Amino acid sequence: MSEKINGIINKKTASKILGIQFSILSPEEIVKKSVAEIVSRDTYINNKPVVGGLFDPRMGTLDPGLICPTDGLDYMQTPGYFGHINLACPLFYIQYLSTIMKVLRCVCFKCSKLLISKEKYKQALDMPPDARWNFIFSLASKVERCGEETHNGCGCKQPKKIKKEGFASLIAEWTNIAGVEDGSDEMSLALTPSICLKILRRISDEDVNFMGFSPIWSRPDWMICQVLAVPPPAVRPSVKHDSQQRSEDDLSHIIVNIIKTNTTLQEKIQNNAPGNVIQDWTTLLQYYVSTLVDNKIPGVAAFAQRSGRPLKSIKERLNGKHGRVRGNLMGKRVDYSARSVITPDPNLSIRQLGVPMKIAMNLTRPVKVNNLNKNYLTKLIQNGPNVYPGAKILVKKNGDSIYLENTDRESIILELGDV
Repeated sequence: MSEKINGIINKKTASKILGIQFSILSPEEIVKKSVAEIVSRDTYINNKPVVGGLFDPRMGTLDPGLICPTDGLDYMQTPGYFGHINLACPLFYIQYLSTIMKVLRCVCFKCSKLLISKEKYKQALDMPPDARWNFIFSLASKVERCGEETHNGCGCKQPKKIKKEGFASLIAEWTNIAGVEDGSDEMSLALTPSICLKILRRISDEDVNFMGFSPIWSRPDWMICQVLAVPPPAVRPSVKHDSQQRSEDDLSHIIVNIIKTNTTLQEKIQNNAPGNVIQDWTTLLQYYVSTLVDNKIPGVAAFAQRSGRPLKSIKERLNGKHGRVRGNLMGKRVDYSARSVITPDPNLSIRQLGVPMKIAMNLTRPVKVNNLNKNYLTKLIQNGPNVYPGAKILVKKNGDSIYLENTDRESIILELGDV
């Protein structure tokens, strides 16, 4: 949090980052980090953001003159906050489908216990998590009945095969089963997200850890979507035209369809609609949730505008040459970095690099004030940002930043430790 007064930005003491932990967000954590439940597909009414809508002011404001009620900052400073949508029924994150299928092959369909003996293969705990997961899957996927490898199994026969149908449907198949009504010894079952969720939820933390997952960061049941995180408006800003009309971002278009479909599905379930009707609406909601993350799913029609242009999903914004990673971070399109053409110069030392004057005056580097450079840096402060060599920003020892362009530079007195 920061506050700008008379050209001085007062900042709280920065924290030191010790590490980064990637994880799957649990439904409880999504709700905990959310500042608003999104229940309305409306965005603006009378040019004001709708509470509970896609641009709920609690998620951060985009309009000049408005203050974010969550942190008290204006549109330039508020970082934005996530909202959430409570889904009418669980859905698959299609990126995790293959992993879900593998986990279902490793645990019992009835009691969710691991199909192999942890005592017999306890040496697996010495392996790295990835290698341990591959090792456990290679053994557990061959077990045909719960209790075959363990002493406390329930005896339930496990499916011979679990296969994927369509873009987000799983089918379990059993063979050599006695007592099937049609006289055959084969049986199949559609594994809906709700069925998979019940099985995965029952897996103990001990079994989760033994398989190579983390009970804290990556439980298998979190791979099924129950609560959908809604990105803040800063990620999907709307474009305002001269006629006071707004054009919404592609992500907002997809989320609007998710809200409409989810609301309709909730009504169908409450009114006890026929099973095929509920299934059709569930499939449609699964499609929208999937295309929000990835709109280029093989074999699935892309969600497009009326003009036929496919909408850009979250994955497309991250991947590729123009994505956030390669385009912005690795491309140095960030603060305190520049990119320019360099050329040999006979007047330069072999250890020197020529920088264009325009870039040299704009690209700054921090220099700490000490007894040896204090007089020199005082001269740079007095030159300001428009004279070379000069300075653009002074950071005091207490963390306050002073922008030198519109400040009385002659009255500034440097102290040891300033930057």
